[in-house]
Amino acid sequence: MSHRPVSIYSPGDVFTHPFSAHKRRVLLPVAILYFCAAFQPPCRNNMDNRDNLLGVFQTLYRWRKTIRNVTLLALAGSVVFSLFLDNYYQATTIFYPASPQLANPELMFGNTGQVTEYYGSDRDLDRMAEIATSQELEDFMVTRFRLYEHYGIDSAAKQGPFKVRKIFRSLYKAEKNKNDAIEVSIEDTDPKLAAEMANAARGKINELG
Repeated sequence: MSHRPVSIYSPGDVFTHPFSAHKRRVLLPVAILYFCAAFQPPCRNNMDNRDNLLGVFQTLYRWRKTIRNVTLLALAGSVVFSLFLDNYYQATTIFYPASPQLANPELMFGNTGQVTEYYGSDRDLDRMAEIATSQELEDFMVTRFRLYEHYGIDSAAKQGPFKVRKIFRSLYKAEKNKNDAIEVSIEDTDPKLAAEMANAARGKINELG
């Protein structure tokens, strides 16, 4: 699965790990806020902060059983619902832009006396980042991996191109990390496909760069 283009330096192969961005076991104890707001005693102009706080505690105590039951029900419902969602896996690849000097044999093997720069400048890094988020790269990924079919979208539909790009963008991320490298991440329910897509994206960025 390793792929090392000539014009970028990569510290390692693409790796995948479980990523539950779309299997969110969100607990929704909204009932607490609801009951506090619905049954809080009316505020009076002459009521001080102490009386307000005391009223809140009294309301919570009065409705404690209802709040507990509704919260447990919401908790159980969210857990059961999450079990029916797909597990997503994230594949990540990290690479650096190479210096244009590496394409010059005289600088690499000659006796010019110049110090060879192996990594690209900030300008090279910005160019790579723009390519990584370009529409040309999106079109390549959609065609290369037949994402219309993979995401279950009708390619002949009027909103087809918009929908497939929207889903791809929600699962694809490319940015400069804190070490001044390009980090590309892709999520998919198939970990092998996610790694292949990350490798292909890195190769296309190298080609366009």
